[in-house]
Amino acid sequence: MIAAALSTNLMTFVDTLMVGQLGDAALGGVGIGGQLFFLLLAFALGLTAGVQAMVARRVGEERLDLTGKVLNAGILLALVAGCFLIALGYLLSPLIFGVINDDPLVIDEGLAYLSTRLPSLLLMGLTLTFRSYWVGVSLAKWSMVSIITLALANVLFNYMLIFGNFGAPRMEVAGAGLGSTLAVLVGLLVNVGFALKLAQSNGFLKGLPETKHIRTIVKVAYPESQRQIFFSAGVVLLYVLVGQIGSRELAAFHVVISICLIAYMPHIGIGGAATTLVGEALGRKDAQDAKAWGWQVSNV
Repeated sequence: MIAAALSTNLMTFVDTLMVGQLGDAALGGVGIGGQLFFLLLAFALGLTAGVQAMVARRVGEERLDLTGKVLNAGILLALVAGCFLIALGYLLSPLIFGVINDDPLVIDEGLAYLSTRLPSLLLMGLTLTFRSYWVGVSLAKWSMVSIITLALANVLFNYMLIFGNFGAPRMEVAGAGLGSTLAVLVGLLVNVGFALKLAQSNGFLKGLPETKHIRTIVKVAYPESQRQIFFSAGVVLLYVLVGQIGSRELAAFHVVISICLIAYMPHIGIGGAATTLVGEALGRKDAQDAKAWGWQVSNV
C-alpha cells in the first residue's frame, strides 16, 4: 500500500527532476499543473477506497465469488468519473491557471503539461481500482509488479519525450505529461492481464455491475473523496500564494512540495492497510477485532 501511494507522487517527482532542466517557468507550470491534476484525481481516489473496503468485507465473509463483481462496479464508476473529470479539466484549466498565476510563461507551460496529462485521469482511476482489488484480496504482490512496471515506463517515456531521445520528438513539458499518461496506460494493461488470469473466477467481467455495489462504493467513497479534495485544494492555494512572489520562488516551492508529499505517502499506505484489515474483520462480523485493528494501525 505504501508503494502504491508512493508511485502516484513519484511520477510527478520524476517529471519535476527532468523538467527542472528546462527553466523556472517550466518547473512552476508543471508544479501547478500537477496539483490541479491531483485535485481532479481526488474524486477517483475516493472511489478506490470504497472498492477496497467492499472487497475486504467480502473476503471476511468468505464470499470471494463476489469480489470480482465489486471490481466490475468500481471499473464502471472509474470510467464514468474519468470521462467527466477529463472534460472538466480541459474546460476549466485555462480559467483556473489564469487565477492561480499571472505569469504568461508559467501559464503556457502548465497548460501544455496538463493538455497531455489529463487523459491519464481515466487510466489512473482504472489502475487505482485494480490496485484496490489486489490489496483487498491480499494479493498486493500483483499490484507491486504493475507499480514497478509503471515507474520504469514513466522514466523511459519522460526521457524520450521531454528531451527527444531515442528518435522521439522533443516535446519538453508536453512530453512530461504524455510520458506519464503512456506509463499509466502500461500499468493499466499489466493489471488487466493479471485480472483476466486471476480474478475471472471471482466474477470479473461476468455480468453487469450490480446497483447495490455501486451505491455502497459511492457511500463509502464520498467522505474519502472530500478529504482528498480539501487536501489538494489546500496545496493549490499554497501555489497561488507563492506564485504571487515570483516564478523562481514558485519553482523552488514545487520542488519542496514534491519532497514533502512523498514523505506523506507512507502514512497513506498504512491507512490503506487498515482499510483492508478492518473490512475483513467486519466481514467476519467481528466488530471488536475491527476496532482493535484501527487502534493498532494508529499506534504504528
